Amino acid sequence: MEGDRRDAAGARERKYRDYGGSIHYRQRVAKILTEGGRAVGIGLEDGSEERADIVISNADGRKTIMDMLGGEFTDEHIGDWCSEPDDETNWAVHVFLGVDRDLSGEPSALVQLLDEPVTIAGHTADSIEMQMFGFDRTMSPEGKGTIKVELFSRYSYWKELYQDRARYDEEKEKVSTAVIDILEKTHFPGIKRQVEVVDVPTLMTWEHFVGGTHGFMSAPSKEPSPTGMLFGGRLNSTLPGLDDFYLVRTWATAAGALFLNAKSGRTVVREICKRDGRKFTTR
Repeated sequence: MEGDRRDAAGARERKYRDYGGSIHYRQRVAKILTEGGRAVGIGLEDGSEERADIVISNADGRKTIMDMLGGEFTDEHIGDWCSEPDDETNWAVHVFLGVDRDLSGEPSALVQLLDEPVTIAGHTADSIEMQMFGFDRTMSPEGKGTIKVELFSRYSYWKELYQDRARYDEEKEKVSTAVIDILEKTHFPGIKRQVEVVDVPTLMTWEHFVGGTHGFMSAPSKEPSPTGMLFGGRLNSTLPGLDDFYLVRTWATAAGALFLNAKSGRTVVREICKRDGRKFTTR
């Protein structure tokens, strides 16, 4: 479909394939193969192996270092980074709404102050933050719109519920109902009858599909350095005692910005070209 051809992930997939790359879906990596202090490939959950000259991990750092590599290639600092993250209150649950409503005249982001505090997902809030995608026609059909509401909660709150899927699903429904009620009473009167699609991902959703620790709140506990990345700072992309292996994304940049994490892959490839005496060029 036209929308699928224009989406960001699809565009990157097509570019990668254009460069000669191949992608294997639904094949979870269980381990990174090493021999003599070198990364030599990956082992998949089905027991098969894929050999490689270089391994680059875009996965969660803790899972990569402690599980896929067995905790073998670490030092004191990396050990600290890989410790269990704190159970802090953060953006633990989102509510996505597909609505029969034109949002093209709405701002892209909005913080809605509440007359009375509300308790949602175990957290009491006096405001909610949302994003409206009326500016992006790939997000919904003509005349309709997509809203994302971000809510604070704790990982442990959803982890406990996740043990009982009926309770977990029930709580997600309660969250979405509460959010729709708030939108109806504040910025979007009449929206309750316009809601056509509801999706409520939590940190458990991220953990299940992306394989991170504590969902997407899985950055290493080190100080971010956006200026270092912007002006040529080197990545924390390698591990002690392991050659031909690189980390990219959040665990290389310690930053949440999408463009910085995308740049980390480019920087690693540039480093590999420099190491191999090749000129780094792009089409």
